[in-house]
Amino acid sequence: MLKTKKLVGVAMTLVATLTLSLSSSLFSTLEVKAVDQVTSSETTVVEDTHSNMPLISRSVPAFSSTSGASNANDNNYGTTWYGTAPGWLAYDLSNVPVEQREKIVLSWYNSDTYDYDSSILNTSSYHKPKSYTIEGNSASGGNSAPASGWVVLQTVTNNNYHSREHVLDFSGYNWIRINITDSIPGSISINMDIHNAKQGTDDAWIILGDSITAGGTALNGNGKGTIAQIVNSYNPNHYPLVECGGTGSILSRHLVQNIKSYLSIFPGKYVGVAFGTNDSWGNQTGADNYYNNIEYAVKEILAAGKVPIVSKIPWARLNNVSDNVPAYNAKVEAIYSAYPQVIKGPDFWTIFKENQTLISGDNVHPSTEGYNRMREAWAETILNVYKNSTVVIKKGDVNNDGKVNAIDLAILKKHLLSGGLTGDALKASDMNNDSVVNAIDLALLKKILLSQA
Repeated sequence: MLKTKKLVGVAMTLVATLTLSLSSSLFSTLEVKAVDQVTSSETTVVEDTHSNMPLISRSVPAFSSTSGASNANDNNYGTTWYGTAPGWLAYDLSNVPVEQREKIVLSWYNSDTYDYDSSILNTSSYHKPKSYTIEGNSASGGNSAPASGWVVLQTVTNNNYHSREHVLDFSGYNWIRINITDSIPGSISINMDIHNAKQGTDDAWIILGDSITAGGTALNGNGKGTIAQIVNSYNPNHYPLVECGGTGSILSRHLVQNIKSYLSIFPGKYVGVAFGTNDSWGNQTGADNYYNNIEYAVKEILAAGKVPIVSKIPWARLNNVSDNVPAYNAKVEAIYSAYPQVIKGPDFWTIFKENQTLISGDNVHPSTEGYNRMREAWAETILNVYKNSTVVIKKGDVNNDGKVNAIDLAILKKHLLSGGLTGDALKASDMNNDSVVNAIDLALLKKILLSQA
């Protein structure tokens, strides 16, 4: 027999006297006495089912071959760790709970290099890692990085990109290090984040595009912060990993030429496609060819098991662009219709046409405030993805048939004897939201049914 237990909750205080008899009937007696009804409790719970990748490296002890290591993992992506190659940057993760760092994603960002892929048009790179290893160390935490015992987990040579992600099995390690043996042009400037990837990498994003995309997704922007920081400010359960994949002066045909390479190194789920200003400038691509190029990229993204997000081309004050963009954006709409798996990205045409002061003096590129607005728009898109991943769980509706009745009570009784409930059914059974399903929840469900009689 369970002893009488006084429950003090948000909604009510109960005394529950429960007698369990494991005879032919599941429970022979069940008495619930409400002694102080205050308010009616929450009967539904809205739950975000989208997996997250919590940031676990913010302000952990950082060490490097030069000074300024803490600039790499502070809250300001406008500050970076500067070093010279060969050089290294290490974090002590020993105080991060072990279960939060068994599988991780290391991401580094070189904001001094504007273009994501400098190899397309042979553009300049500044302080960008070229060849490096990612290493782990099992030494205990301390006031300095270990001098020995480093184990190479991944190796990269001849890197062309200004940011990268590395998924790592980190079991048994306390320290993480990027050891850079070569950089362009010999110096190094990076930020480095570590995310918990226990739930996978579905909260990793990359947004590919042209120079406007580069400016509108850059990490060293001002305003409300980076895209990830804006998302986190509205939804603290998420701190997404977002790479800026913009490269200046390129067209949609360059995406066709490089999309497979980009997908081969990107471990995340969502791929933004934000091209079109250069294509429409003077109508040099043609709307039909633009559609074919975007469609090709969408098909490749889907074939890789990832989700494409396609945005509208921005309005521009320059007629040689804006006169042509509507025909191109009509092709974006056609992509939405032909491929329902595509997520609609920001409508930059409407955003900038309705807020024309956000365009800079060159009449095409956004101003600083315009780029800030672009970051906010991408954050809104990500937040909408989370919103569409939520489920509503009705407390007591154990079998999810939209009703709370004796059938649910019988299922819960059976679970308390022999188990079997999982997932949303288990959450629906947790009547008092204490993360434990037990006889107290059974009593609360019985009380609801009695009140309905």
